[in-house]
Amino acid sequence: MAGVYGRTEAAAWFGESFAPAVMSFFNEQKDILTTVMNANPFWEPGSNTIVVPKIGSRTAESAPMSDYANATEAAGTITIDQESMDAWAIKKIADMMSKPEMAAAFAKAGGIALANAVRTYVAVSMIQAATTNTVTLGVANTLTFAKLLEAQRILNIINLKIRNCALGLSPEAFELSVASWDTKYTSAADTGDESFFKSGAEGRVLGMPVFVSDDWDGDAGSGDETASIWHPSAVAYADPGGVLTTGPVPIPLSSSQGMSISINYGAVKLIDAGIVNFNNP
Repeated sequence: MAGVYGRTEAAAWFGESFAPAVMSFFNEQKDILTTVMNANPFWEPGSNTIVVPKIGSRTAESAPMSDYANATEAAGTITIDQESMDAWAIKKIADMMSKPEMAAAFAKAGGIALANAVRTYVAVSMIQAATTNTVTLGVANTLTFAKLLEAQRILNIINLKIRNCALGLSPEAFELSVASWDTKYTSAADTGDESFFKSGAEGRVLGMPVFVSDDWDGDAGSGDETASIWHPSAVAYADPGGVLTTGPVPIPLSSSQGMSISINYGAVKLIDAGIVNFNNP
């Protein structure tokens, strides 16, 4: 792209070349987003809401059920009302356009920044906001194997298998807990399994991928969620528009030009009982 300096050409390059590159890095950093329901296929273009079917733990009634007296809500609604953005001031837009390595570095930084923001929203505002199932730890930030089995019992009651779930926990909780899991934990580093590294999981326990993230509290505060287990049908997430770009635009009183990337997204908690949060005592 050397020699292309016009704002019109630069804007086209951002939308046609740079945005897909950012989205590619975003997808590589999804981590826990790959363990919840992807609702993008249910999106109707032009709409800011998505109706998502609840397909988790449901109970069939004896037929006939003609009066629907025991019918329960079969769908949830995602509103695409969240936006995360990363903006930069760049001296020479043309340099980034003409140097693939520089463009890739910016795209990677942007993709990671957007993915971090979206993951935090799903982890904190959806998963950790569940209230049906709370297991209180015996010692702060220490998720023993016995507590994992307690969560397994809770999920078994509603016919959700823990091997189909995912586990997220704080770095502090992981450090203090993994020893008690002993041989029941398989580290990604020990297996060399590419699927672990692509998913962002540290390993596996009770069949669950284990994600370590500071989205879970690690300061040992009483009542804080330091770990969670969730079934993929418990939460749905969507980012139907992908990565959007704005710029380049002149920055007043500066020789730099501004550009930004953003993503619009939303999520909904479909089955509160499909989540188990582990709180510090």
